[in-house]
Amino acid sequence: MPTNTHNSYVVGYEDGAFKPENNMTRAEAAAIFARNIAERKGENISSRKSSFKDVSSKDWFNNYIAYLEKYKVISGYDDKTFKPDEHITRAEFVTMCMRFYALDAKTVAAKKNILMMYQNHIEARLYLQRCWYGLDKRIQRQHI
Repeated sequence: MPTNTHNSYVVGYEDGAFKPENNMTRAEAAAIFARNIAERKGENISSRKSSFKDVSSKDWFNNYIAYLEKYKVISGYDDKTFKPDEHITRAEFVTMCMRFYALDAKTVAAKKNILMMYQNHIEARLYLQRCWYGLDKRIQRQHI
């Protein structure tokens, strides 16, 4: 039996449904990564304003996105938007994963060359296009 426990990173909707066949949004992915990082660091996700112009302080995902900005796990688009309601692609999700793992010193040491070569979305996408079919495909909630 495992002795380690952790909080839930992926949660359902307000109506109690999980909807595994739904495509995951960028906001939902941000929430997953933020919850995971906060637990690993023993931190609370405090109330703060995201810098993205399309993320309101009243949005349910604002604190998660602001928290990830703090750790540079997300950077958004050139027009200073995050597009939280857009469906996240595999390439975008992998980019967030790589930045997430960069926060862990053990992982950085183990994956130093990959992280140095593929730090941003464009570089990750070019690399992964050779390795993984369908990077522009969306991720469903059941895949996480």
